[in-house]
Amino acid sequence: LGAVRASRGVGSGASATVGDEAGADWVRSSNLGDHSTRRASAFGEWRHALDAKTQVDVSLRVDHYTEFGTAWNPGLGIGWWPVPTVRLRASTGRAFRVPTYTERFYSDPANWARPEVGPEAAWAGEGGADLFLSQNWTASASVFGRLDHDVIDWLRPTVADRWRTYNIRDVDTVGFEISEKRTMGNGSFVQAVYTGLDVQADAVTHLSKYVLDYAPHAVALAASVDTPGALRVAPRLEYKHRTRSTGTSDYALFDLRISRLFGLYEVRLEGTNLGNASYQEIVGVAMPGRAVSVSVAVRP
Repeated sequence: LGAVRASRGVGSGASATVGDEAGADWVRSSNLGDHSTRRASAFGEWRHALDAKTQVDVSLRVDHYTEFGTAWNPGLGIGWWPVPTVRLRASTGRAFRVPTYTERFYSDPANWARPEVGPEAAWAGEGGADLFLSQNWTASASVFGRLDHDVIDWLRPTVADRWRTYNIRDVDTVGFEISEKRTMGNGSFVQAVYTGLDVQADAVTHLSKYVLDYAPHAVALAASVDTPGALRVAPRLEYKHRTRSTGTSDYALFDLRISRLFGLYEVRLEGTNLGNASYQEIVGVAMPGRAVSVSVAVRP
C-alpha cells in the first residue's frame, strides 16, 4: 500500500538508512476461495567504512503479518580490499517466507493444499573474492550455504493419493559459483558463470514433489554488445543438469534480445527459449516454449 525510505550520513564514513512499508495480499478465486493477509514492515541499515580498505554493513528487517505473526531478520556483511586488485567479502543473514495461497488453499484432482501450513525460515551465509585482473577483466569466486527450517513440500503416501502440503523438512544447501566478466565501452560485456549445488534434506516416508528438485550443475554464458547499425545484441545461453526423485534431466535455454534507440524511444525484439526446449522447473509444470515479443520503452 505504501513505503517510506530515508538515508543520511552519520559521522565520518558512515551512513544510515531506515524505512517502513505496508501492504496487503488478497485473492478471490473459485478454486482458492476468498482470503486476505495484511503486513507491515520496518527496516534499517547501517554502513560504515572502518578505513579505506574495509566496509561493514549491518541491517535489520522486521515483518509483521496478520496471520503469521512477527519475524526478525538481521543481516551482517563485510568487504575488505587487502590490495587494490582484490576484494574479499562475507555476509550472513536470516530469511523468512510465508506460504503462498496456492500452498495453503489450492485443490484439484492431483493436489490438495493444507491451510494450516506455516512460514519457512532460513539462515544463509556467503563468502567470496573478486579479482580485478585488469581495467576490463573481473574474476569472482563464492561459496555459500543455507539452512532452511520448516520447508514446505508437497507429499503423498502413494502415487494414487493427492499431493498435500506440509512444513516437513529441514534442508541444507551448499554450493559455489565462479564467474569471469569482460566489460567494454558503452556498457557492453561478455560473461561466463558456473554454479554447483548440493542439497541435503531430512528423509521422509512419503513421496516428495520438489524439495530435492534442483540443478547440481548450471552454466550460463551471456553478452551485450553493440553492432553496426546502432543495434545492441544481448544473447544468453544457459545449461542446467537437474536432478529430482524421478531421475535427471538436462536442458539448454537460449534467449536473445536485440534493441535500438530512436531518440527517446528504445525498440526491443526479444526471444525466449528459442531452441524450444521442453523442460520443467517444478515437477508437473511445463515451462513455456519458444516465444518472441516486441516492445517499446521510453528513455528519459
